[in-house]
Amino acid sequence: MNRLRKLLESEPLLHARSTLAHIDERQITAKSYGTVYYGAGLATRQALSVGLPFDVLIMILVGEFFRREFNLVRTYHHIADTHALTNSFCSKADVARIASEYREVIENIGRVIGAPLVVKLSSEFDSTSDYKHLLQKIKTDKGEYVHRELADILWYRWRHRVRLKVGWLIQEEVKGLGFDERLFDDEFLATCDKRMSFAYTLPGRTFDRNRLRVPPYIAIPGENRILFKKGEGVRKKYLEADSESFPERTTKGMLEHLSAIMRLSDKLSNTPIPENEDVLQRVQAVIDFVCNK
Repeated sequence: MNRLRKLLESEPLLHARSTLAHIDERQITAKSYGTVYYGAGLATRQALSVGLPFDVLIMILVGEFFRREFNLVRTYHHIADTHALTNSFCSKADVARIASEYREVIENIGRVIGAPLVVKLSSEFDSTSDYKHLLQKIKTDKGEYVHRELADILWYRWRHRVRLKVGWLIQEEVKGLGFDERLFDDEFLATCDKRMSFAYTLPGRTFDRNRLRVPPYIAIPGENRILFKKGEGVRKKYLEADSESFPERTTKGMLEHLSAIMRLSDKLSNTPIPENEDVLQRVQAVIDFVCNK
């Protein structure tokens, strides 16, 4: 446990305390062929995503970090396309378009890093009889959203030997308000399967001082956010934020955030990024590698 604690506390992209409380190294490594899993939504309650943020690397890199540390075989990146369609503002065509964009970018990231990533969409399995059976089997009083989340986790647990799920938290402290993945992770342990571990990363970040911490995999219209897009101008977005009377701590915090992502990328990626450039240039290089690959 001391070794694991030191490992978690040494990685600034992790919420070490919450992860330590939800992780069982012996359970993860007890049998061979275990895998890692995490999910990505395509919409908030207000809007469909306009693209995949650079912050998605937090979950991908942390997943790969654990995969290598625990000698697991692959990572499943789940895209919740069916879930997005429950919003009245999401059309099938728009959801299919953004899901396809997400899949292409994530698979390219896997190739750039050298990570065995498998991308799966909800729509590829959630209408099957096996999945419907899981939905009926799970009993929870936490609502439909949590019910579906539990079914997704259990599906990957049973079908793909998932031992570790990676999620994200706005903050380490439990506030009892807003989105918190610990809600359905703890419910999963209580109602579905105790043989599961969970790790928690930091959230994504925007240049919006009123909405600094956000999901690492969704960018909504109007956000000043660094995205995996062809032609994305990282320095331009940074300078626009800096010139709009943002507090120095906001832009400084973003640089520290990006530096932490790049440090883990340097440790894990098969594609070296020149270290003699500033962090904005290095982030730009990663985006260019991924989007032009």
